[in-house]
Amino acid sequence: MSRRGLTLVEVIVSMALIGIVAAVTVPAFAGLAGTDRDAATAEPVARLLRSARMTALREARVTTVVIEPVSGRYTIAVAGEGMPRRTEGLLALGDGARILVAGPRARFAFEPSGPARSEPIAVRGPGGDVAVRVDPWTGDVLVGAR
Repeated sequence: MSRRGLTLVEVIVSMALIGIVAAVTVPAFAGLAGTDRDAATAEPVARLLRSARMTALREARVTTVVIEPVSGRYTIAVAGEGMPRRTEGLLALGDGARILVAGPRARFAFEPSGPARSEPIAVRGPGGDVAVRVDPWTGDVLVGAR
């Protein structure tokens, strides 16, 4: 006699296993969505630093960025012959986000050959703090949890 279908015990055990797997994985995926939103809060700072890095590489000149956390103002200076070319502006963070640095301002310097000097900086948003780091060897701008 051939058996067709599943017994009630087999169905209940299968459903219990699916429930356990779902209970473990759903919170992990929910945490990933929050991380993306938090990283997006820090994106204006990262975009500014990436732009300065590209300027240094493109123009073959040292490019510095100074960010004042309280006001959100920034200054980009491109070294040149004579006076450096300067650009000033205001970072638009939104959602009550604010910049966190160790001192009164954060300074970043991008070399034309790739390396960079930087200070620690983070952006505090609704989901927590997100660090914006600059790799000292390559000058790559990285955004991640603090």
